[in-house]
Amino acid sequence: FVLVPVYAALTAWAEEVVFRGIFLEAARAGFKNPLHANLLQAAAFAVVHFSLGFPNGVAGYLMTFCYGFVLGCIRMNTQGLAAPWTSHFVADLGIMYFLCWRFL
Repeated sequence: FVLVPVYAALTAWAEEVVFRGIFLEAARAGFKNPLHANLLQAAAFAVVHFSLGFPNGVAGYLMTFCYGFVLGCIRMNTQGLAAPWTSHFVADLGIMYFLCWRFL
């Protein structure tokens, strides 16, 4: 339980840097419409969670696609990673504590 916040912080940071930092910005450079770039990064984010993350499967894909899209909107509106990282960290923290409580 003690390491959960550390793991949540690092996981959220890594995913935000990759998907909203690098991937979204590269897609924005390639698409005229930022909506298309955001949809692409949300799809990539969801694909990773489809087989490797939690939640997984089709329901997990749909949930993480929507959440990835929202995080992309936050990123584009704030022009930084602090706000999407904070949201992602809090979500991961809640999910991880839930899973620890449920399965341990």
